This record gives sequence, C-alpha cells and structure tokens, in this order.
Amino acid sequence: MFIFLFLVIVIVCFYLYYTFNDKYYDQQKQIMLLKKQNIKLKNSIQNTNHINKNIKVKFIPSDYEKATTKKDCDLFLSPTDNSTVIYNIKPNELVNIYSIAEVSNTLWFEISIFSKGMINTKGWVKKDFLNIPTN
Repeated sequence: MFIFLFLVIVIVCFYLYYTFNDKYYDQQKQIMLLKKQNIKLKNSIQNTNHINKNIKVKFIPSDYEKATTKKDCDLFLSPTDNSTVIYNIKPNELVNIYSIAEVSNTLWFEISIFSKGMINTKGWVKKDFLNIPTN
C-alpha cells in the first residue's frame, strides 16, 4: 500500500515538474522575443525623436468648449505632425475642447471625443479640421 502511494506521489511530482518546466521555457522564449521587439521599438523611437528636440509650445487660453469636426481627421498624441495617431475621427463628430497650443505657427486643439467604451479619446487636432463656433 505504501509503495503504491509512494509511486503515485513520484509520478505526480514528475508530471508537475515537466509541466511547469515546459511552461517556464515557453515564458522564457516569449520574454526573449518581447525583449527583441522592445529594443527595435526603442531604436525606431530614438531615430525619430531627434527631429523634435527644440519644439516650442505656446499655450493659449480657450474660449471654446465644444466643436465639431469638418472631415475625417487624426487624433494625435501630441501637437506635432509626426506624433503618434491614436484615433481617426469621423466628420461632424462633437468634441470637447480643453486647451489650445501654437506649435510652429500652427494652432492645435486639445480635445476629447464623445465615444462610449473607447480608451484613447483625448488628444490633439489641428484647427483646420474643426468647425469652431463663433461668439
């Protein structure tokens, strides 16, 4: 009886060892792959960041609270043309305006989109893409 119980415990231990060992090596391979991808992304970001080292952003008080989009436009992460696009906004979409910034003689509006369930709903759009109400 004890021998049978001992054999069952040994077999279970071997099974657990091999199962967790396989999972460990799979995780190790995935970490190595992610590490390589991370290095590639860091290098690509560093290569594009040298362009914008001396950007001057002048913030302007906003008298506007809401606007609509004129046509399809991109929502940028920061107020520059080579910034990451986080969302594509459809025409005639209502947006909240938070602030205005002037970068390289171009006006950018910090806005948020009225969309349910979206994560990236706040960013920057050029003035040319907004229908701003006149006072």
